[in-house]
Amino acid sequence: MRLHIGQAAKRSGATVKAIRHYEQIGLLTEVQRIGSYRVYEEKHIQQIQLIKCAQQLGFSLKELGEVVREYDGIEFPWEKIQTLIQTKISELELSINKAQQQQKALMKFQQSISAQQIYCSASA
Repeated sequence: MRLHIGQAAKRSGATVKAIRHYEQIGLLTEVQRIGSYRVYEEKHIQQIQLIKCAQQLGFSLKELGEVVREYDGIEFPWEKIQTLIQTKISELELSINKAQQQQKALMKFQQSISAQQIYCSASA
């Protein structure tokens, strides 16, 4: 199935502008041209959907680029994507722990203010 950019945008849920940007920065494997028109295949739709979803989940285009550029059009680098996801989960868990520690410290600080005794412990 060959699609022009407007059709690819509809199928993937991305905007035409986003698709052009992904192509410009090298996130899409080579897109053929017929005359002056870009022609997208099913593999491009899948790449665009993956990029769009991953962005919504907090991945940067730079992070995605390191993995997606390894796609040879035949075998998608699923293992690398799994590793990237696990790294993001670990980073998120660390951020959550830091936020919880900050919340505890803020609650203690609030209590100390209420008791009119200033106490500040950034390490909770």
